[in-house]
Amino acid sequence: MSGHYSLVNAIVTALTNEKLAPEILPYEEELVADIIVQTKEQEKMIEQLQNEPYIKNIQRMDLDRVLYCLRSYLRTRLFKIELYSQHICQGGDDSLLVSNLSAAELKFAQQFQLARDNHFKASFLHTLPEKHQALDKPEMVAKPNLGTYVFTQAMDDLGLFRVDEEESFAVKKDDVYLIPYAPAKKFIPTKGICLI
Repeated sequence: MSGHYSLVNAIVTALTNEKLAPEILPYEEELVADIIVQTKEQEKMIEQLQNEPYIKNIQRMDLDRVLYCLRSYLRTRLFKIELYSQHICQGGDDSLLVSNLSAAELKFAQQFQLARDNHFKASFLHTLPEKHQALDKPEMVAKPNLGTYVFTQAMDDLGLFRVDEEESFAVKKDDVYLIPYAPAKKFIPTKGICLI
């Protein structure tokens, strides 16, 4: 049972980090696969509880809560993929953005961008002068703002944390900080800090 709760905590943390990070974080493939396996096992257990409707309802609610978190995590990723699809498809200056996607997410981004470009061209771009029909000018491409400030909570003592060349401070476990996202992002995948 403790494995179940650690998976629940992990997906809630992944969901929170994904929602609060300005960029698309690395896809939690192993976590998602484990949760899918665990929920299928839980479904089988719930189906076997014929004579205990109260316990069956409680376990069903718990399962629904986990599935909600998983779906919300995936929906948040899709929202960001749609938002940054042009940047993803151009390769951008951030190849990490593409490497953070699963193969299915990358395919979705490419198909979404193609459909969006075709829609814009068919809807209104064809009526504009040739020089105004381009959709790939750098100032038109939505990119994650890595300079935004985020609230973080240290999960471990991380020692000296350097914000920039002039500013640094000691990061202590369970302390909360408001810091720029860019220097903090390397600690999110390692679970050194989490966004709050």
